Amino acid sequence: IRRHFFSNAIKPDGKAIGWGADKYQQSSPPQQFNFVQVSAGTVHACGVTDTGVLKCWGSPSFDRTKCPPGNFKQVDANQLHSCAVTDSGLIECWGFDEFEKTVPGSCI
Repeated sequence: IRRHFFSNAIKPDGKAIGWGADKYQQSSPPQQFNFVQVSAGTVHACGVTDTGVLKCWGSPSFDRTKCPPGNFKQVDANQLHSCAVTDSGLIECWGFDEFEKTVPGSCI
């Protein structure tokens, strides 16, 4: 059984830090950015920078680290895909699209 236990967090200076499994560099966030939010998936992680840009790191398979352009306020990294909320409140998703996981549904 493969285990991909890792975590990411934000230090007081805005730099992201990671620890745990790092086979795909999922615990090695880019240090040239300041982050306001980070989220850990299975073998990748994503964060929102202080300028609202998305950054993802770790395994690039299934386009997990291929972030959409734009300004964002929140991101959630999952096993094979990720979703983020834009500044205008829209949801954008990317990654593996099995069972339309990257197509946001509507909430009523």
